Amino acid sequence: MILLDTGAFLARYFERDADHAPLFTSNHEMDKTIIFLGRRAGYTFAADTPGIEEEAEAIRWLRRFADQKVSFTDCVSFVLMKRHRIPTAFTFDRHFSRAGFQTLGA
Repeated sequence: MILLDTGAFLARYFERDADHAPLFTSNHEMDKTIIFLGRRAGYTFAADTPGIEEEAEAIRWLRRFADQKVSFTDCVSFVLMKRHRIPTAFTFDRHFSRAGFQTLGA
């Protein structure tokens, strides 16, 4: 299993991107994805978002990486990856590798 970051998730919806893998993400990544998809594809689609309770732990990650300007959304992803033992993220974001995760797409 890999975590799918926003950029990779968006690529999944456009024909020119051929990478397809099992998907796992957070509701924050879904939020960003829905915003971008709505702008590009229109707001006529519906999305199911997973519920999470990991925000407090994400704040600790945010403090740990404060000097690197990591986003809260990415910190939630780090929490989920740790909890679900997901070693790899499909992302174009350097913060995932700096947080100790393997990355695809970067």
